[in-house]
This record gives sequence, C-alpha cells and structure tokens, in this order.
Amino acid sequence: MPESLLTKPTRFASSRDLGWIAALVVAIWIIWGSPCVADLFLLNPTGQFEGELLNPQRQPHDEYQIRTDEGVTIALSAKRVKKVRQDSLELKRYQEWLPKMPETASGNWKMAQWCAKKGLVEQRKFHLEQVIALDPEHEPARRALGYVRVDDQWTLPAERMKQRGYVRYRGDWMLPQEIEMLERRKQYDEAETVWIKQIKKWRRWIGRRQGEEASENLLAIKDPLAAGALAKLIPREDNIDVRSMYVRVLGQLGNETAVMALAKAAMEDGNHEIRLQCLDGLERYGGAAAVPAFMERLRSSKHVMVQRAAVALGRLGDDRAVSSLIDALVTTHKVKVAGGNPGSVGVGFGTSSSGDAGVNSFSAGGKPRIVTNQSKNREVLDALVSLTDPANYSFQYDEVAWRQWYSKQSTPTEINLRRFE
Repeated sequence: MPESLLTKPTRFASSRDLGWIAALVVAIWIIWGSPCVADLFLLNPTGQFEGELLNPQRQPHDEYQIRTDEGVTIALSAKRVKKVRQDSLELKRYQEWLPKMPETASGNWKMAQWCAKKGLVEQRKFHLEQVIALDPEHEPARRALGYVRVDDQWTLPAERMKQRGYVRYRGDWMLPQEIEMLERRKQYDEAETVWIKQIKKWRRWIGRRQGEEASENLLAIKDPLAAGALAKLIPREDNIDVRSMYVRVLGQLGNETAVMALAKAAMEDGNHEIRLQCLDGLERYGGAAAVPAFMERLRSSKHVMVQRAAVALGRLGDDRAVSSLIDALVTTHKVKVAGGNPGSVGVGFGTSSSGDAGVNSFSAGGKPRIVTNQSKNREVLDALVSLTDPANYSFQYDEVAWRQWYSKQSTPTEINLRRFE
C-alpha cells in the first residue's frame, strides 16, 4: 500500500534542538507501530512530523501543543511551524477502519465504494487497483478505473491510444504528424509576430531621415516567414506606395502564403494599379495555388468580384477554371435602387465596366428597394476565349453552346479495339 494511504511514521525536523523529540518518537513507533490518526506539521526551515494538535483555537503567536498517538506531549514555538495540515474527519475514519478491512477483493471493493462517497480519491484508486490485483476479472473495478474491453482484453484508453500511435500533447491525444504541424505553426506565428514588429518599425522610418534605409530593408526581405506579416499589414496600409512595396516583396517571396496574400489583394484592394501589380506578381512567380480561390470568387454575390476573378483567371491561363467560367458567363445579383417621384419609373442605359451595353440603373417611385439583375460578364467571356480557342468567341454568352463544346473536349476519343485484334 502506498505510504500516502497509511499513517506515516512520526518524523521530526532535522534541526538540532528537535533531535531529542525525533529519537523519542521514532523509538515509540518502532515498538508500538504506526499511529492511526495524525495531523501533519511542516517545520521551518525543513522537516515534518505527525501528531494531534491539542490547541486548534490557538492565537497566531501561541505555542503549538502537540500529542503523538503514543501519548507524548510536546510544545513547539509558532516560528518553528511553517504549516499544519489537518486530516479531514473522513480521512481519520479511513485510517481507523483500514486495519479492520479484510484483505480480499470484496473487502477492497467495499472500501473503494466508501472512499468514493467520502471524496477520498487517491485512496479509492488504490483499493480499486488492489481489487483487480486480487481478482483480474472484477468488471466493476476495471470499469471504475477506466478500463475498456477490446478483443477480449482489458485495456486502459491511454494504452489503447498509444497502441494506435497517438501521443499525449497538451492534454489531448494526437498523432505525431499533427504535433509536428502544431509546433511548426507555433514557430510560424512567433516568427510572424517578430516580423510584424520589425516591418512596423521600418514603416515608421518612411518619410523621415531613415526613409531610404527603411525601403532598402523592406525590399531586401527574403525570409518566407515574413509573408504572413505582410499579408496582415497590406489591408491596414493607407499609403499606396508602401502597399506597392509590400506587394513587390510578397512577389519575391513566392511561397504559398505570399501567393494567397497576393490573390486576396488582387480581389479586394481598392486601387486598380495595386490589383494589377498583384496579378503581375502571380504571373511572374507562379499563381497556380491561387486559381481555386479565384474560381470560388466567380460565385460571389458581388458583381465586381466576379469581374475581378475572371480577369485574374484569364491572366493566369489555367484551364482548370474553364468549367467555372462557363457557369459565370451570366450571373444574377441583387442591387439596391433609389426611389424616385411617387408613381414614376426610370430606366438608365449605359455600359458596364466590361463594355457591355445594358441596364445599369433603375428607379421606381417611392422608397429604395432591392431588385435582381442578370449580368452578362464580358470579363468572363474574354477569359474563356483566352483559355480555349479564339473561334469560341462566337458562342458569346450561350452557356449551352459552351457546355456542348466543353463536353466534347472532356470526353476521351473512342478507341476502336478491333484494330488491335
């Protein structure tokens, strides 16, 4: 049985002035056995021993009156006692009843149940372990300890997880590959934080005496881990020239984080020249990783996003986008229109940003309202033609014609197997 579950032998501080007490109590313990009930006294500077506190209502500066279970009464000054740990009533009862418990599986099981009711966690665990040591097939004790039966064998979940290759990591079970990814992500986040701080420092120099040095430092960045920092700083930067510098650095880095940052800026930056610069960077350093993101934007509820995504896909020249572009030839969008004079209706004609003629304004008498418009997307058509065959321009916005053509391109040529007989 673990020492923590039994009453410990009386132990004394190593201090010289307590030596005679130690010798006396140890002798009594050797002769009569361990005491059943005790409070634990932690001493200054080191050491501890057990006994019963006789004056629990003492004032802070009063001496501690202590009696061992062997009947020895001693007094310790307040400065000699660091702390007193008094056993709970349940623990004292446990210590009193423990010698009377039958050393059988049944006896330990009953004691474990009693400990559970009294909140004695460690003692309960000890007796459950004693139960299965005496009776390995004692199912209630096994399950109380957390065992599960797998392939007719009792096993703990922790052992089962280890057998399956999992490792305990920060309170969870994970595969080594997952842990490696988390550690790598942690390193990335820490490096990103450092880079954000450094880039902000150089940014403050721009426009001052150290401006040229700051620009040189920024353009000299080669660390791929800086990409995440730049990705976060671009949307926050109001100065177009500085944003342009950030975009240039991202293009030089060329890793996946940089590519996705350029793709995001190509869609969302408010400056047309910055968006074109992002596309230049994607073309120059390889934007294949960004193609799925642009394809997703073709389904945007915002018409301008569909247009920008189509332009980007046309520039990147990746034929994976053909099917998505066909779907986006004509899109439906909801727009808010201003109200006019009561009873009046107004329609405005003009050209879209793609150059197509059509309805681009609508007003009705009364309050502003939401209307649904269908848009023929010239940018999408241009991207499709650039990715396929100039002759396909004749299909215009006919999705059916485009689908028929695409189906023929996607169907493998039929092979006459008789030629090989």
